[in-house]
Amino acid sequence: MIRRYQEKDREILKEITAICFDGVSIDQNIEGMFGTIGGKSWQWRKLRHIDADIAANPDGIFVAEEQGQVIGYITVRIDHESKIGWIPHMSVMPQY
Repeated sequence: MIRRYQEKDREILKEITAICFDGVSIDQNIEGMFGTIGGKSWQWRKLRHIDADIAANPDGIFVAEEQGQVIGYITVRIDHESKIGWIPHMSVMPQY
């Protein structure tokens, strides 16, 4: 089932993000090259992007559920002036 984001989903979206972006996050690659930056891990920086997506367009976040468990999500942002939208984040738990 696909449904709209609810505030109660915030932490699970972050958990899914940390799992799914491990090994492919540019923030992680930067940390691998230069070490921890500003005393903050790549996960800390990446998970802030989810907070930013929620703040920017909570109605543009859709959550995938299976048997009542959140298994994935997609975030959408829209530039109303340029009439262009984009997908900043999309993740599904690896076992699905």
